[in-house]
Amino acid sequence: MQKKSYTSSIYTIVVLLFIQLLSNQALHGQCSVSVGPANNYGCEGGSVTLTATLTNPPASPTYSWTGPNGFTATTAAITLNNLDNSDAGTYTVTIGGGCTGGTNTASVNLGILSNFTVTQNDIVLCPGQNNISFSPTISGNNSITPTYSWTGPGTYTSTNASPSITNATSVNSGNYGVTATIGQCTATDNASVLVLNALDVSATANGPLCEGQALNLTSSVTGNSGQSVSYSWTGPNNFTSSQANPNINNVGAAQNGTYTVTVTSNGCSDNGSVNTLILVPSINSGQFSSLSNYNGWLVRCTLPGQTSGPISISNS
Repeated sequence: MQKKSYTSSIYTIVVLLFIQLLSNQALHGQCSVSVGPANNYGCEGGSVTLTATLTNPPASPTYSWTGPNGFTATTAAITLNNLDNSDAGTYTVTIGGGCTGGTNTASVNLGILSNFTVTQNDIVLCPGQNNISFSPTISGNNSITPTYSWTGPGTYTSTNASPSITNATSVNSGNYGVTATIGQCTATDNASVLVLNALDVSATANGPLCEGQALNLTSSVTGNSGQSVSYSWTGPNNFTSSQANPNINNVGAAQNGTYTVTVTSNGCSDNGSVNTLILVPSINSGQFSSLSNYNGWLVRCTLPGQTSGPISISNS
């Protein structure tokens, strides 16, 4: 009996399978793997996740991870917890299960950061200042530049490191938040922004006065939008006061002059001034005892024991 030969048939099947494999690669593309995020960083004491992503994967891919300190894993994504410096290094994944024709191995370097902070100071814009300029500072990892994400009143957002708002008005007042990100490590801070309307300060006083009467100084403030204010008065004879409406009793010639009040609200200031006239009689037969009214610098006072007979004093 003649023996059958299967050599040519087996050869034909192998060739057909090879052709089919090439056809599948041509149709679907070559299998390859990448690991992300690239050049990753994690925070000391925190967690980080590395993920293998396949292009044109086989039906049943397998994963084989290696890393520092004998690290191994067999899942598509790995999560490292409670990070410290011993976790820093290169992590490599190799794909099996028929991932051929491309790159079936990928690596990523993992760095470990000590905890860092981001700080943005509060901002107050005084009248005449039109631009809000943010300038956050990073402490703990100054050698690595983070990315930034800002939020604020209304729909405000920005990804600039130091964003600014031009022609700011009171509608831009409010709380702003900043998040700094390095790899999978983040730090946040919040800052208050206050855009003040113009302060309008005025000062008034009773008078003119006769010697021995009380000088009453009065301040008026508008435009501070309910913000707290502080007062600082200065005047003749080294006068100072932090009251809104101070009084000076038993005035004399030394109290003649200009009194100025400076009002400060959230670091912004404005001032107002008033001139006072203290009249001291130069006659020897008596002294002025009361003041009834004035017109300009015309004053009417009466001498002791008299009920009429005005004395006119002018500024000439």
